[in-house]
Amino acid sequence: MACFNACGYYVPPLIFYPGQRYRDTGIGEFPDAIYGMSVNGWLDSQLLLSFLQHLDDFIGQKQIQRP
Repeated sequence: MACFNACGYYVPPLIFYPGQRYRDTGIGEFPDAIYGMSVNGWLDSQLLLSFLQHLDDFIGQKQIQRP
């Protein structure tokens, strides 16, 4: 999942895999990304919550004004 705006800010992506066990599949290529897993490989509420928390941290670090 990627998120960016017209000003050029982008949030490091959320990369999620199907399954219940962690697999190292090239995660070194994206050091700022966050990773997760879901049983079927689809975005679920737990992963969405993780991404929204990640987005909130990013907004705070970049000092982006909130509406």
